[in-house]
Amino acid sequence: MQPDLKKSRSQLIAVLQEAQEKISRLKNQLEGKRQEREVSKNILPETEHLLRTIFENAPVGIIVSDQQARIIMTNPTADTLYNQQAFYGLDVKTRFQNLHVFRPDGAPYDPRELPLSRSALHGEACQNEEFLFKYPDGRSRWIMVNSRPILREDGKSSGAVAVYQDITEIKELQQSLREREDQLRWRNDVLEGINNIFHDVMNFETEEELGRRCLDVAEQVTQSSYGFISTISRSGYPKVIAVSERGRKACTMPENSAMVREKNLYARGVNGRVLRDGLSVCSNNPGRHPDSIGTPPGHPALTAFLGVPLTQSGTTIGMIGLANKSGGYDDFDLEAAEAVALASSEALLRKCADSRGRKAREEADRANRAKSEFLSNMSHEIRTPLNGIKGMIHLARMTTGEPKTSEYLDYANQSVDHLLELINDVLDLSKIEAGKLEHRFRPLSLRKVVQSCIEPLAARAGDKGIDLRLTVENDLPDNLRGDARHLRQVLMNLVSNAVKFTAHGWVELKVTRASESNRDRIKVRFQVQDTGIGIPRDKQQIIFESFEQISSSYQAQFGGTGLGLAISKRLVELMGGEIQVESREGEGSTFSFTLEFKPLEPLVKAPAAPTVEQPRRKALQILVAEDNKMNQIYILDLLQSLGHTPVLAETGREAIRKLAQGQFDLVLMDIRMPEMDGAEATRIIRNEPPEGVDPDIPIVALTAHALTDEIEIYMQSGFTAYLTKPIDMDELNRILSRQVRIHR
Repeated sequence: MQPDLKKSRSQLIAVLQEAQEKISRLKNQLEGKRQEREVSKNILPETEHLLRTIFENAPVGIIVSDQQARIIMTNPTADTLYNQQAFYGLDVKTRFQNLHVFRPDGAPYDPRELPLSRSALHGEACQNEEFLFKYPDGRSRWIMVNSRPILREDGKSSGAVAVYQDITEIKELQQSLREREDQLRWRNDVLEGINNIFHDVMNFETEEELGRRCLDVAEQVTQSSYGFISTISRSGYPKVIAVSERGRKACTMPENSAMVREKNLYARGVNGRVLRDGLSVCSNNPGRHPDSIGTPPGHPALTAFLGVPLTQSGTTIGMIGLANKSGGYDDFDLEAAEAVALASSEALLRKCADSRGRKAREEADRANRAKSEFLSNMSHEIRTPLNGIKGMIHLARMTTGEPKTSEYLDYANQSVDHLLELINDVLDLSKIEAGKLEHRFRPLSLRKVVQSCIEPLAARAGDKGIDLRLTVENDLPDNLRGDARHLRQVLMNLVSNAVKFTAHGWVELKVTRASESNRDRIKVRFQVQDTGIGIPRDKQQIIFESFEQISSSYQAQFGGTGLGLAISKRLVELMGGEIQVESREGEGSTFSFTLEFKPLEPLVKAPAAPTVEQPRRKALQILVAEDNKMNQIYILDLLQSLGHTPVLAETGREAIRKLAQGQFDLVLMDIRMPEMDGAEATRIIRNEPPEGVDPDIPIVALTAHALTDEIEIYMQSGFTAYLTKPIDMDELNRILSRQVRIHR
């Protein structure tokens, strides 16, 4: 018995020890849970406070509903958007009693179809849906909503949460951009209409036919239903020379009725105000205008009226009357009509110049210069939005992979390039016609000038399979004094035309010495020959006239404005030469001219140009000095896409500071910047460089000014080259390539 008792006692002790260990472990676990509860008791209020703070101060509206779409929680931003507070428990119908909701297309929104309702009632997730809130006090706000159902652990919906973002400013910005695009298209229509007027001046036999053309343009750019043009006859009374066809059909009033003679409709009333005072009249309620005398029976009812004077040298010579634009006239219509009136005045005066004598011709010259100045100013205004449009098109094309979108962007870019070409031609022509074109005779390298006319066109010729050649006579001296800029402009135009009108074969620019050269003066003959379509004999002279092309079918096929050859002819004549053309239709053309230069070295045979190894591209460290945000985005992204490393400076002073702090290969310097402009910064870099600044670093001017005299001033400040905005990708690549070092 004794051994069994001992054994039982040992087993009991073991059991007690094991129980004690379990009790100890349970005690430790209970203590741990107690501590966790203490921590949770402290953390939960802090977390709840943080979430409540975020919820109440969020810049977006947040609304939470139950599964019947009744509001159970909102933040202050949501209360403001809904124009009411404490609307907890309201159903979808009641909570919209203080505002109206509309879809983007203007259709009213059924409250039950709103994102929060659909998420709560049907478990639908809604993303980026837009609608318009209209409040009783007349205010309206655009809202974008994202909503999601709130799911329980079993997957069933217990309600929904929606986030409301006020996007009114974004919508207003988008509308502003659309309006700017409309303005750009409107100004382009005005320019095209004016160009058409001057293009057609000599194609009409009578003043009435020309007046009809001018009226067509005025009605088109103002979207008018009716119109007329009148001039003041020699007797001093108004004479109607054109009436719109729609107006003539709508009018049942006899032209010689007693009412017409008594009221003299074209000399009294609002018309008389325009003719007497030479002031424009614009009224969208002409019956209530102080000068209104009403309209006789049979005259079309007038719902809107716009009258602008035709003037020459401050004298009123007639007027354009327009009526009944749908929706009424605005300031843009008035500006367009006055621009057409300015061009019409000049066109009509040209037509009747033979009967007006010397005084009329002098007035025509002044009006022509006024027209050129107008076109120049209009063209300059267009370049600023074009820079932003072209830059954004390029960035969009870089970021999209959608083929159809890329195609649309290509079409848009081509339209911008076409408009830029027209603007540049108009600027040059207006400069020549105004007599403000200046020649700058300076030392030049003949071979570099002609080579610079071939290189930009080599790729285009290669794409067409055309052999583009350059031949320069070996014994021609290279260092001459002449007008390099205008020589390059003429040659670029002739070679570009040759490439455009040549489908196969070759184009050659040939430079030779003319036989009449001597030791003090050398005459150089420039010849551009191609194997293109050729020019009919009867068209070989009119192609040098402004806005003239071989035929309308050629314009439709090849494009262009008809200004390039006219500008080239005038530039050659101003440089003392005469441009000639020899051509056979279907075989090709040869354009040639001879200019005189002063040699700057003895007339010895120029050494053959050494063969230079083609440099390989390398990444450049480029400092970009530009203050315009849109231009910054475009230029920086463009340079990065080309593999270069751009660094931004927003002022000329900041650009100098960064040049002193780092190593750069090149500077792209905007002309107009705050604190210190680009020209002043360049002058300091060249003449008074701070420590660490390389005075010889290449600096390329960035400018929206296309006038050559302004560009010449910038170049004299020490710029290495210049880029005219909108920035041309090919020209940028050529300038950057010249800075790439040769790596062997």
